Amino acid sequence: MTDFYPKAMPQQDLESAQSKKREALTRLRAGDPEAAKTLLVEACRLNPADAEAWLMLGNINAQLNAAAEAETAYMEALRLKPDFGEAHQYLANLLVPLGRLGEATLSYRRALRIKPHSIPVHINLGNTLVLQGRFDEASDVYRSALQIDPACRKATLGLAHVYERQGNLRQAFVHVQPYLDPGKVDADAAMIFAAVCRPLQRCDEAIALMERLLLRDNPPLDDKERSALHFRLGRLYDAQNLYDPAFLNFKLGNAIKAKMWRFDVQAHIRHIDTLIATFSPTFIAQAPRAVTRSERPVFIVGMPRSGTSLAEPILR
Repeated sequence: MTDFYPKAMPQQDLESAQSKKREALTRLRAGDPEAAKTLLVEACRLNPADAEAWLMLGNINAQLNAAAEAETAYMEALRLKPDFGEAHQYLANLLVPLGRLGEATLSYRRALRIKPHSIPVHINLGNTLVLQGRFDEASDVYRSALQIDPACRKATLGLAHVYERQGNLRQAFVHVQPYLDPGKVDADAAMIFAAVCRPLQRCDEAIALMERLLLRDNPPLDDKERSALHFRLGRLYDAQNLYDPAFLNFKLGNAIKAKMWRFDVQAHIRHIDTLIATFSPTFIAQAPRAVTRSERPVFIVGMPRSGTSLAEPILR
């Protein structure tokens, strides 16, 4: 007679799997993720029903930039435990840099249904919505985070960023101003202030703040933050007609970016595949079409290199 019930794992295998998980954590803390990965692969083989082991394997693969293997591990964790909030969260974290923002948004929302008071999930979801231009939804998420923790800096700065992107510069400044103390300001707050300072006639303050931030060692800035600050500072100096310091900051920003950036062939292929899937023949066939056939002339006016030449064939 066929046995339709899964057979219990041998106790020896279960104990060995747990031992390998513990050893993997030890190796990871010692800075050896490759050895930790090998141990977790074996742990998952010995006990394939351990959702936590699959989650750990996914996290290590993500750390090692093995995105496809990480996604497979996270999906297996979720197959075993569909209400595994951390697996939804870390899967979303993996998908964002791959450009799969819609999928990441769904995963963050699933994580929030399971962990409704998680501030990190709220912030990451809000940031992902901003990347998609879904500003009203992002605002709602940041405000929800502030209901949980009214002192949440990242949620307040998230709202400030949304206001800046929507052109509400005064509200953006109101939200970022409490975080502009020269001794405590971070790159996020400084970048938002720099983005809104020109219409508010506070460029000199923003320049001085960013110069001090770039000289500060504690807490240290990472290369991504330092590069972004140099580029923003260069634009501010350029707007003030101070071309020598503008050029210097652009040069420094480019030097840091060149050190950071490595062309990833597989990431580029994924990006192109995403474009092809998005702008499919079905999408093009269903895209809106102009219905007005008026012969009234339209004058396209703009600054040099602002896209006026491109606008003309688009409007035809």
